Amino acid sequence: VGETISFIKKAGIKFWVLTGDKVETAVNIAFSCKLLTKRSIMMTVDAAESEKVFKQITDVANQVEALQDNPHKLKRFALIITGNALLKATKHKQITDPLIKVCKVASMVVACRVSPKQKAEIVKLVRDNDKSAVTLSIGDGANDVNMIAAAHVGIGIRGLEGQQAARASDYAVTKFRHLKNLLFVHGREATRKNAFAICYCFYKNMLLVVPILLYCFWSGGSAQALYNEWLYQLYNTVLTTAPIAYFASVDKEYERSEFLSNPRLYETSRKGEYFNYKVFWKWIGYGTLQGTIIFVIALYTLANCATYKDGVLDDLPFIGNLIFTVVVIAVNFRMLVDHNTHTPGSFFLPIGSALIYYPLYYFISMSKSETVYQTFRRSFLLSLIHICRCRRIERCRSRWSP
Repeated sequence: VGETISFIKKAGIKFWVLTGDKVETAVNIAFSCKLLTKRSIMMTVDAAESEKVFKQITDVANQVEALQDNPHKLKRFALIITGNALLKATKHKQITDPLIKVCKVASMVVACRVSPKQKAEIVKLVRDNDKSAVTLSIGDGANDVNMIAAAHVGIGIRGLEGQQAARASDYAVTKFRHLKNLLFVHGREATRKNAFAICYCFYKNMLLVVPILLYCFWSGGSAQALYNEWLYQLYNTVLTTAPIAYFASVDKEYERSEFLSNPRLYETSRKGEYFNYKVFWKWIGYGTLQGTIIFVIALYTLANCATYKDGVLDDLPFIGNLIFTVVVIAVNFRMLVDHNTHTPGSFFLPIGSALIYYPLYYFISMSKSETVYQTFRRSFLLSLIHICRCRRIERCRSRWSP
């Protein structure tokens, strides 16, 4: 337990101990679990009356403010508060505000003699007063069920005290040390892959839809469709599904041993660097930019060009299917280069998803006019040239962006 707690604290995660034991017992447990050390600066709030509780919290806040000039001492600050003092503090706004400020600064908080209801109220207090905080509650008994249910993430430990906590939790473990593997391997990687999958799905659909939007302006708002209706329906169901599903299942940024030996790797997940407004709109921008480039080049380089032997100009089916071909290749190529784990599946699924498009295209074109059939024979080479242009423009933009 002590080793796991020490490792988790190195990742920047704060620990709060909420227990029904008396102060001396709770402090001894904190020492045995390495939550507190001999170097810890402990400050206690244990009064039973509101006025005295307010005075104690004010004194603690003043001492904490004096420690602001010494970051090393501030990191060793720990707050110990009793259930009676906590009950008085939560009932008065003038006491609650300074208490929250002190708790935010403390490296850890030990709440003693608290009831199951008070445990849940403490979790709600943190959630209501710090919207950016993500709370995780872990317990092993029935008296922890309320606390587990009140947190963003609840973890129950199956143990001697029964199965109630495990049944009420989001995740269940058999031993406390499994929390390290759950957070730093499964939790961190699940956050990264889910964030990528969400952004990628928006990106590939922006890449598909932006040419349609631009075509509406170019066509004067006509009801003519830019893409073939069958190919359009197969885009998200067949042509782009397998690569991202495989990525979300097997991709690994680092090996498991690296995650369990370097707690700093968790900070990117804890700070929300994988999914935020900046990351999301960056992906939307990539999809919009590439979709615009594909449409403009395809339209203004081929719309008035005679590529048939008889001198007939390219028609709408050829331009629309060429744009769709380039979009399919671009989306799957992006998935190919963004893999961290290179396996046969990560290589063949994006390529296969792009290649399967051509038999589908050929099968659909056989039931269409001769003009549509001819677009199949000529679009492959043109689409490859087109996607190389778009990728070159994106690389140049990334190189010169600050």
